[in-house]
Amino acid sequence: MDSHLLTKILILVSSLSAVYGCSCLKGHHQEDFCRAAYVIRGDVIDSNAPVPVLPVGHPQRSIIYTVRVKKVFKDNTHSISEGTVIHIETSSLCSVTLDKDGDYLLGGPGDANGLGVGLCDIATKWENIPNCQMNSLLNNLYNCGCEITTCTENQICKASIHSCKMAFHVKAVQNAYCARSKFRRRCHWKTCPSAQNIFRSYINVIER
Repeated sequence: MDSHLLTKILILVSSLSAVYGCSCLKGHHQEDFCRAAYVIRGDVIDSNAPVPVLPVGHPQRSIIYTVRVKKVFKDNTHSISEGTVIHIETSSLCSVTLDKDGDYLLGGPGDANGLGVGLCDIATKWENIPNCQMNSLLNNLYNCGCEITTCTENQICKASIHSCKMAFHVKAVQNAYCARSKFRRRCHWKTCPSAQNIFRSYINVIER
């Protein structure tokens, strides 16, 4: 086989692997929050550009975003303070693109030595955050002691006293958060006021 043709095939296969390997089935925003080591609101003030063309088999260089922290919602790393400037690295293959001067909600893996963000993490412009999610963040409503059980249409959706059940591709639960009852006995969905009518319709269907 011609060496030039082989090279083109390898590049095509590598590109397809990157495209199909870098997909993420997003769940509920509460799951994203609870999975993350940190969640902040911040302004992207700078970034280093990745190498545009790399040889086949060469690892892609990550992008480092410089972010000024405006609000800290969660910090298991004990390394983030409001008003300071931090650096967040994208994953080497499945990176996210952030606009310079953009105001973002960001969250992902990290420790005291570094912070990261990828396609399956939190990287949303602040202006695009749904009202219920913003309300949950600002009022500290997420309870990470409550799990969210996700199942397909063909499964019987079961939930324990420590979880709430959710079907795939259902927008109604995106207008709610999972929390324990007043006496901390059972986890259940609580809705944002503006979404109560939509959510009641969803609950009536899945619990019949």
